[in-house]
Amino acid sequence: MTTETANHKKPPVISKLQRTPEEYIKERVQEKINRYTKKASGYKHAYRVMASVAAIGAAVVPVLVNIPNLNKIYPTIVSLVVVVVVALESVFHFREHWRNYDLISSVLREEEMLHSTKAGYYSPKEVGGGDDEIFRIFVKRVEDAIANERAETIVMRTTASASEGKPDQR
Repeated sequence: MTTETANHKKPPVISKLQRTPEEYIKERVQEKINRYTKKASGYKHAYRVMASVAAIGAAVVPVLVNIPNLNKIYPTIVSLVVVVVVALESVFHFREHWRNYDLISSVLREEEMLHSTKAGYYSPKEVGGGDDEIFRIFVKRVEDAIANERAETIVMRTTASASEGKPDQR
């Protein structure tokens, strides 16, 4: 009896029991580097746009206030935009996400480079083992780095959510 029906198909295999170093680097490491680089770029762009709008708006408000006969709605609207942009940055943490994703991308690129050249942690002298042991260490270090990034992101998001509406306790 098959477990597949018209409505229920077997889920795709997410993880293989064994991977070659080449498969792991292509399917996991390079994929993560590309994803983190793309996320970093998006957050960097969002942060720069938000910071620019806030800075320009904050600089323009005093000028607008001092223009004679200018309707007061204009500086009010610009001030409102500045407040909203600053509030959005404090909620979404564009800068922190940009930095975290950029950092993990760099860490993974460095690990891949050290592994591919058998340098540093992956030197046969350092490891005291063969290619299988070097690969196991590589996978462990990469997966630890990915797990740490996830944990930092979760902490950042939950800490920000928990502290919303509370005074800064620094």
